[in-house]
Parts: sequence; structure tokens; C-alpha cells
Amino acid sequence: MALVVGGQLSTMAFGTLRRSLGVAHVDARWSVRLGWLALAFLTVVLAPLFVCMPLWPDATLYDLFARNLLAGGRPYHDFLDSNLPGMVWLHLLIRPLVGWSPEALRTVDLTFLAAIVCLLVSGPRRSAAGRAWTAVALAAFYFSTSEHCHCQRDTWMLLPMLAAVALRRRQLRHLTDGHWTRVILAAWVEGLCWAAAVWIKPHALIPALACVLAGVAQVFGSLAARRRLVADLAGLLIGGLLAGALGVAWLHDRGGWDGFVDILLNWNPEYVPAPAYFQRTRGLLTTFAPWGWLHLLAIPVAAVQVVRHRSMLAALYLGWLVQVIGLQHGFAYHYVPLLLLAIALLADNTGVFGLMPRSAVIGVAASALLVQPAFNTDRLALWACCVREGSTVELQDRLALVGNADPSYVFGHGELNRVAAYLRGQDVKAGEVTVFDWRALALYEELGLPPSTPFVMLSVWSQFYPRHREAIWSAVDASPQRFVVTDMTWMGLDANRAAAIGPDGLPPAFPTRLKGLYPWSEPIVFRAGPLAVHRVEGRPKVLERGRDVVMNSPQP
Repeated sequence: MALVVGGQLSTMAFGTLRRSLGVAHVDARWSVRLGWLALAFLTVVLAPLFVCMPLWPDATLYDLFARNLLAGGRPYHDFLDSNLPGMVWLHLLIRPLVGWSPEALRTVDLTFLAAIVCLLVSGPRRSAAGRAWTAVALAAFYFSTSEHCHCQRDTWMLLPMLAAVALRRRQLRHLTDGHWTRVILAAWVEGLCWAAAVWIKPHALIPALACVLAGVAQVFGSLAARRRLVADLAGLLIGGLLAGALGVAWLHDRGGWDGFVDILLNWNPEYVPAPAYFQRTRGLLTTFAPWGWLHLLAIPVAAVQVVRHRSMLAALYLGWLVQVIGLQHGFAYHYVPLLLLAIALLADNTGVFGLMPRSAVIGVAASALLVQPAFNTDRLALWACCVREGSTVELQDRLALVGNADPSYVFGHGELNRVAAYLRGQDVKAGEVTVFDWRALALYEELGLPPSTPFVMLSVWSQFYPRHREAIWSAVDASPQRFVVTDMTWMGLDANRAAAIGPDGLPPAFPTRLKGLYPWSEPIVFRAGPLAVHRVEGRPKVLERGRDVVMNSPQP
């Protein structure tokens, strides 16, 4: 971790210099300067590469929803979303301001990261050198993640939650002597922040509750503070309810309330993951190894900090840990904000209570930097092209970390553009193209066409909602689709087998039991690598069988 490799080692080196020369504070001053120089170096070298990487299909999905709403569409009716609308609201606000290019949204993602880092390094216990090197560590980790982890809800909702934590710390300082009106107003603003995070993702409720309880425990020993706690908690509730009411009013105004309730109550219970707690705990350590090993140090430190000091940062971390292991599916981006919190927590508590020896942290830090994928020489060689040309199709494919790390994710924007060119030649119109596989979702953007059914990521809906297959099938059956696009890597085939073409257009290794099922039952009229364009003839007889089909999961 850069925090230790830079901060601790530079501090020790200049500490020796100070003792030998008798110059006071030379180590601290130079540690601060080196830290900010390291952060500037990381930003200058890695930010252009980051901005030119491709967008993950999740970001494309929210762009499609935002475009539909800007055109007067109905939320949760025209296109179904299994999530709360907070991320769509952000795209509605951001995209008209910055434009619709991948670079624009990635720049916004960097802005969110910068704000998160500012809040995490502003902890009350951190020195100037600690702030600098903590920022280096946070940036180094985030730049090492793949496009799967960028522009995601889990990281963006961390920003309003950290803002709420900062407001809570300030509120606790004024609970003993603050005026009742001031207490209520401050809590009201804080409640809005917590609720904003919940509208992005309801899982935020668990770490939010943990933080509030930790704050209450900090001041409960003071009689004056206890008297104001009722007003404080009332203000929190008022802020949360106000944000909730505004969101519900928007849904009613746009005609989406009944669809939202239907998704929430009738569909989403089917999406809840199985209790695979061991697998998700293992993913906590292995998904971003060796960065993930920091959790072995952060968990005991957080537990001690919560018990002894009622630390809200520690409570936020532990609450987030509970919801990731207990409620999430274990995708790579679920672990990103948790690791950001772990880094900040460890930066505050190096050597605390003997639970975290410096040698252990230095070992993890050094290992993380040695395997940093962002510093791959092949990627660094593209820096000048990124600065000079900006994002291009070729650069996006060469900078993609998921596709280059996992051979089962083999198609890029080149293949996608070839498919788009073929379909344009067929004079396709709105509703006539179905993109079955979620990875090819950008094809809708390339063609400038809306999805053919309300189930935009059709493979995902059929995968996670098998009990609703009849509703999904009815929408597919009623659509005016002429072509359906599939991705053979979705079936678990590796690069060579997915790109192979058999007599029927399918790869020879394609599972025989699926050949008679929609969409693979439809004749193939065009191939581009693992992508296939099927011509829909008549009414497809059978829809694919959801959970019986293997779906690849991306690597970090």
C-alpha cells in the first residue's frame, strides 16, 4: 500500500536524517511533499488512461434509461429497472451537462473519487503526511480496478454517506451546547444525505444505521447531549422522509409509481442472493488480492475502534461489510467502497493496540504495488495516444482490464461496430433489434435505437427472474424484433471456441441442448468474433431457461 511504502518508509528515512543532522521536523515536511508529489504523479500518468477506458454495460444501461426519460418516457414501464431510481437521476442530471461520451462519464467518476478521497483524508486524527499518503493509497487502489468497477452505484453512494458522517461528527460536537433549532436543521440536512444514498441503493441503510448508533453511543454519557438527541434524531427522520417524499412524488409525476412498487414487491424478492456467505467472504479477500488482504487487518481494528471509541468510520466500515456479505451478489464492484474504507481506517490506526504491526501493512502494500495492473508497461505506452487523441475504439479495447485479463471476454468495440454496420445495412428501425446478452448492450447506443422490450438486459432478467419467464416471454413475443444479437462467450466458451463457426453458424462446442431454444434457435446471418446476429423467423418457440444457462461473471 502506497500509504505505508511512501509514508512510513519516507518518514523513517528522513527521521534518520533529522537525527543525524539535528534538523527538527525535516522528515514530516518531506514526507508531506513526497506524498503530494506521488499523488500528482499517479494522476498525471493514470488519469488519461482511466478516462479512455471503455464503459461497463451498467453505465450504458443507465444512459439508456436517462435518454428514454429525457424523451418523455415512463420509468419502470417503458424499460424495467430492478434498482431504485437514484442512479438514473444522477445520469439525468449529469449527461445533459457533460455530454454522452464515455470520456465525459469517466471524468465524472474521477470527480466522485476525488470528493470521496477528500472526505476520507480529512479525518480528525490524521497528520498532514497521513492525509497525503492516504490519498495516494486510495487513488492507487481505484486506478488498479477494472472498468467493471467504474461509474457504479456502490462507489457513488459512498459520497453522500461520507458527507453524512462528516455532518454527524460536527453535530456531535454541538449536541451539548447547540440551540435546539440548529440541532434539528443540521440533522435534517444530514438525513437528506443518508436518504440520497438509499435512493441510489437501499443497502445503504445498514451502514447508515451503524454510524448513527455509534454517534449516539459517543455522546450518550452527557446529560445535556441526551436532552438534544430527541431533536437530533427527529431531524434525521424528517430529512430522510422529505427525500423519500420527493422521490415518490417524482415517480407519481412521471407515471412510474405502480411499476416501481411492482418491481420492488413482486420481482426483487426473487433477486435476493442465496446465503453463500463463505463464497462472498472469500471474495472479500481474493477479488482484489493482495489489496483485499487489508481486510484481515481492518476488521479487528474496526471492531476495537467501535467498542472502545465508538468510531463512526469503523462503524461505517463494519456496517458496509455486513451488507456486502449478507445482501450482495459478490460482484467485484461491490467490494470497491469497502476497500476504500479499509484503507482510510488503517491509515488512522497504524499500530493501534498492537493489532496492526507495521511489517504486516508494509508487506501487503508492497505486494499490491508490485501487481498493480494500472502500471502495466503495455498500457503505459498508450499514454501519449490518450492525451493526444482521446478515447477511440482501438484504445478502449487495448485499455480494457476485464477483457485483457479474462480470455472469456474476448469481443471488443471493433466487433460491436461490425455488427452495428451490418444492422444499419438492414435498415433496422426502433424495436427491430434485440440485444440478448448484457455485454453487447452498447449496440443500442451505436445504432441509436431503443431496446425492443422493457427487459433491456434480457439475459440478466431471464437469469435472475425465472419465475417471471411468462411475462418476459410475452414481451419478447410481442416485440417487432427482426434481429437478435447474442454473445457466445456468455455460454462459458473460451475465446477460441466462442469465435469458431460451425455449419449452422454456431460454434461447434455450443451446447447441443440449447440449440433449439430462443435466441440460438434463430438462423445466424452474420458473425463478428463471438458475436452473432440471428434473423428472427416467425414466433420463437421456446425462451431460454434462465438459471439453467451458465452466465459468466467478470473478473476485477
